Amino acid sequence: MNKFAGASCVRPVILICLILIFISAQNAYASFTWKGEPATLKEIEENVGGYFTDGNGNYKPYNGRLAEQLWEKGLFLGSDGCFNLDRPLTRAEGTVMVLRLLGRIGEVSEATDLVWEMTFADVPDWAQVYVAYAAKHGIVAGYSPEEFGSGDPMTAQQYITLTLRALGYRDNVDFTYEKALEKAVEISLIGGNCYEKYKYSNLFMRANAVQLAYTALYYVRNAGGELLSDVIRMPGRPEGNVPAETRP
Repeated sequence: MNKFAGASCVRPVILICLILIFISAQNAYASFTWKGEPATLKEIEENVGGYFTDGNGNYKPYNGRLAEQLWEKGLFLGSDGCFNLDRPLTRAEGTVMVLRLLGRIGEVSEATDLVWEMTFADVPDWAQVYVAYAAKHGIVAGYSPEEFGSGDPMTAQQYITLTLRALGYRDNVDFTYEKALEKAVEISLIGGNCYEKYKYSNLFMRANAVQLAYTALYYVRNAGGELLSDVIRMPGRPEGNVPAETRP
């Protein structure tokens, strides 16, 4: 069995939750690996032939324009005026993002009673209704009945598995968790370079999640032969200004 499958609160509590998740994700990605061994971002870049580091070998976020387009549709919101494309996607954030791909946000907002049925003890208040909804409908699962791992980085394999589910592909019928990357290549959700990067490294940032979401919406047919962008209900443009790509 694989290891995964907002109620309101006062603003100080929300801020503390977001800070804890941010610190947890950053610490988990304090070092990068390639085939299980320590590696620099530059080495990973050279192995897959990509371009995601700057002149100093630091991660260079991209997909800002795609993030903005998803934001205009209400599908990728960021936090505190920033998309944070240069940091990992947490499991809580990834769950919410996939629910947006499924067009379920409106439905989730009406299901606040689900939080009382959830057994996970580590889900912050802002994400509880989303995680509860996703768990009840078999979209995600936790490490155990008590632990979801909300602040842990969501891996590429986990996020791609959720995206395949959003596209209507069935676990253990159309694909398996262990072969999720191969299925993603088969349906052109990812290409060869991304397959290598996601299979052999632990590099998966919010910028990568944006690219996958955009591709799933507009370029890949779902299991029924339709584009998600044609069949889901999009929340629409949020209030306020477009978030920045990264923090100063």
